[in-house]
Amino acid sequence: MIRNRLLSVLLVAPLCLSMSVAAFGQGPGGRRGGGGFGPMGQITAIQVLNNEKVQAELKVSDEQKTQIRELATSSGEKTRELFGSLQGVPQDERQAKMAELQPKIQAINEETTKKAEALLKPEQNQRYKEIFLQVRGNTALNDPAVAKELKLSDEQVAKIKGLFDESQKKQRELFGQGPGGNQEERREKMQQIQQDLSKGLREVLTADQTAAFTKMRGEKFDIDPAELRGRGGRGGRGGRGGNAQN
Repeated sequence: MIRNRLLSVLLVAPLCLSMSVAAFGQGPGGRRGGGGFGPMGQITAIQVLNNEKVQAELKVSDEQKTQIRELATSSGEKTRELFGSLQGVPQDERQAKMAELQPKIQAINEETTKKAEALLKPEQNQRYKEIFLQVRGNTALNDPAVAKELKLSDEQVAKIKGLFDESQKKQRELFGQGPGGNQEERREKMQQIQQDLSKGLREVLTADQTAAFTKMRGEKFDIDPAELRGRGGRGGRGGRGGNAQN
């Protein structure tokens, strides 16, 4: 029970953070964009590659599917082991423990991503990266590779990091209150956090950088990020492997 509550905090808060993507680069009322989860509970590259719709789009072979599935399984086992360390952690120590897990999970994701990308052909890699950018939405702006591609200055990188750090801090505080309370009020506060983040990001990027970021996403790929949150990213159908964040 305690572990499930911890996982819900890790997953739901970053998910809500990512929902601000639709507003990015458009101003209020925009419809473009995709979804993406933050550092804890984020959608990972292996979850995207292990999804049937994405595999069909990339035209991956049966051999590639098997190799991707094996990577997803390995990644999931390593991550579940880390999450197991949350069991029995006192309430007042949970946030610190969660923060401690973030770089370890990130290291697992980076290692798995590198291995997965090595399995793909150049044209498959290009399209996968476009789709992955769409799925991550504006959380991708925290990616050093994306920052480099957009030619973000050190000052811009620092501002973006500060915006995400502050947004995640507010979310942790909001969801750290537990499952009770006024849910409508909580939703309103979350929406405000999302709006503040999107507004801040629009103010950091130049018009040319915003246009370049949109172009990097390529042709729109229709997929609900929720489909990638099922075990193993198999379209929410409970396939093997994947990341234990879901």
